[in-house]
Amino acid sequence: MPQTEEWTIGRLLAWTTKYLKERGADSPRLDAELLLAEACGRKRIELYTSFEETPPDAVRTAFRELVRRRAEGAPV
Repeated sequence: MPQTEEWTIGRLLAWTTKYLKERGADSPRLDAELLLAEACGRKRIELYTSFEETPPDAVRTAFRELVRRRAEGAPV
């Protein structure tokens, strides 16, 4: 059985940046960082020292909802 990669902060940012770019966001990386920082309850700059950290399920769930809303056109 293949091992699946964990959804680390770095991986979440990379995937979300691509996802938002495909949906026409003007600043997909910035949007991804701001949304993830909000979901984590941290400052955006703190994400840069946490790329290998795997956020808890509750944070990932909140982040998914923020990303969904952003992809539908809600402001960051």
